[in-house]
Amino acid sequence: MKGVFMFNSLNDVAFQWADDQLRVYLVKQAQDAGLMDQNEETCDQQISSDVAMQLFSPLIASQRFMINQTRNPYSSIICENGHIFVLKQFHDYIQIAICGDCEEDEEFLHKKLLIFQKMINFLYGPVIDEIRQNSVENRIEHWQTIGNLLQTWTSLYQQEQSFLVEAIERLHVSPVLNVTCIELLETTLMKMKSAGDKHALHSLLLVNSKLLGLYSSRNAYELQPSDLLFIILITRLRFQNGNTLEELMWPSGGGKENRSYFSTLMRGEDLSESEDEYWSVNTDEENTTGTSGTASSERSEELLDRDEFFTPEIIESTESKFAASSSSFITAMTADDVIDGLLQMTVFLHTPLSQYTPHLLYCLQISPGVILVIISEIVRGRQAGNICQVIELITNLLSDNAEKVNYGRFTYELLENGIRRILDACRKIKSSSIERNGADIRKKWEDVKQNNLLTWLEMTKKTPLESRLENSLSRLRDTMKTLFKRLYISRRHLPDDVQTRINETFVSLRQMISNKLSDFSGFLAVKSQRNITMTFYLEDFPGLVHFLYINRTHDHLTAPSINIMSDSDQRKQGDATQFLKKQIWSMVRWSQEKLKQGHVAMSKREGDFVFSYFLWFEDQSGNPLPINHPYKYSSKLGEPGIITDNFYKKLIRHCFSGIPQRSVRCYEIYVIHIGLVPADVILTHCLQLSGSLWESSGGDMDSTFNLL
Repeated sequence: MKGVFMFNSLNDVAFQWADDQLRVYLVKQAQDAGLMDQNEETCDQQISSDVAMQLFSPLIASQRFMINQTRNPYSSIICENGHIFVLKQFHDYIQIAICGDCEEDEEFLHKKLLIFQKMINFLYGPVIDEIRQNSVENRIEHWQTIGNLLQTWTSLYQQEQSFLVEAIERLHVSPVLNVTCIELLETTLMKMKSAGDKHALHSLLLVNSKLLGLYSSRNAYELQPSDLLFIILITRLRFQNGNTLEELMWPSGGGKENRSYFSTLMRGEDLSESEDEYWSVNTDEENTTGTSGTASSERSEELLDRDEFFTPEIIESTESKFAASSSSFITAMTADDVIDGLLQMTVFLHTPLSQYTPHLLYCLQISPGVILVIISEIVRGRQAGNICQVIELITNLLSDNAEKVNYGRFTYELLENGIRRILDACRKIKSSSIERNGADIRKKWEDVKQNNLLTWLEMTKKTPLESRLENSLSRLRDTMKTLFKRLYISRRHLPDDVQTRINETFVSLRQMISNKLSDFSGFLAVKSQRNITMTFYLEDFPGLVHFLYINRTHDHLTAPSINIMSDSDQRKQGDATQFLKKQIWSMVRWSQEKLKQGHVAMSKREGDFVFSYFLWFEDQSGNPLPINHPYKYSSKLGEPGIITDNFYKKLIRHCFSGIPQRSVRCYEIYVIHIGLVPADVILTHCLQLSGSLWESSGGDMDSTFNLL
């Protein structure tokens, strides 16, 4: 009995998702309270928003009182019947996660709400209001799609080690297959640019939840692992394939099972506001990305020698600090009617330019479990950073967030310069709707200035915003969100002729990749389930049961597979596998809880096993770095992981404040031994295992460190 609800400042339901058990329970509560007739039927997916609002209004009203009056809101409520309510404020919204069957604890519900917040940021950028569509039919489809994404994340968190620790797991394949994949992905980007999408930046191949290959244009920003995890999440929902080895090697059907969940992605927003205008793709040299030409045999030999994938260098920027303010709107135009198994949608990725840089995401199913993903930056997408910065500044002013606002002329000049850049960009776009939007922004900015924003910012003693100034700032923010929506959400980003050529290109790409990987299809099906087996390590590390090694510099995971049995074996030995799995998940959650308390090395005995966890830092030469500033956990660090916030980057920033962040390497290792193994042997195993895994993942020098 689980559900997630979100209410706006007017206590209207902005989002709701509930499973069948919770929906039946809420209907009964509404009928007992006289809010519904006994024989009244409900929607198959949701109860009425009016009924939900009335059921939850006492709780929402109490929470808003605690927020506004006491500054001490509820974090959770546990009822006598065991029902758990976890509450979080997300800008002007209040979110509630519910569990009434004891399958999810309070800590997990907190994490679920954080994932939900980042999910709608990823899908909508900084326009949350769009999650509540005006059309009831569209609203239900949007809510159900997001609810299914949330369910898929829950399932992957409970099944996949990569989602448990929030890191990318790469398939370990031969150098020959590595080179084949890189050449295919490089050719893919070239074909996309030839078809008219000049801003295709990244291409990658996924095999279920694992990364087979990644190729990026040389002047592209690095694809963040947190964004890649969300892309994997979307592909796992859209292209549902069997999870067993037998189902992957002998599929009985294609990937159409979840088409209904993504039917909303095919609709998009009503384009009448955009007046059916299209932007031609900018062909300026400075904005054109990618390399030309096919990979030569000389390049292939070089790749064979290196046995690694090309990933662009991280470009640091101080201009991309934005708050997590977001409105959501799933917008996509797929060509499923023309090409089966193709998903095309707009997503908002984290780049040095902005937290919400708009990109086109193409996902094409090559074969069951094998997905081609292409990521293309939207034309004029770099203006999103200016819009998001202005929205964030206004939001902080309206919320009187002293920690994020530098009162005085500095903030005023930031706003003025940001709005000037936005207006300059609007003038360059040949669209009457955008021109009207720009004129509206100019007018509302003048209203803000006339209501003495600068005078208020320069006051030595802060006073609450006057109602006129508060209203003018709120109207300016709404206009900025409208502009963002028109630029990146409501508008079609590709003209029909370009879209047609891209559809034709995907047909040829599927055939090309399928032919090239046909000899490896069985191998990939096996590797997706048995990437690394524990038997490889038993001889060198007697007593070792399982391990997870994570390079937190790049968020790469190396861990033996758990699901290494066939269906028949699972029926016979499923209890043993589930027991091991339970121990691994218990170890990770225990270790992360201790990490939040400030411990970076720990070990404990749990029944017949010994759990050990170590986190350590190195410089660029592989030398150990002792922690300069021990830390105590605070909410500013966030939860261990990278999806909701990059805990490890913040940890490096805190512990090594005087050292450039890029020069510090961070690593984690979780290990399980049988209880008979002595502590000194466990420590020796961790040292040797970490060194071996570091070298196999691309290290070129010995790495010695002191785990304690």
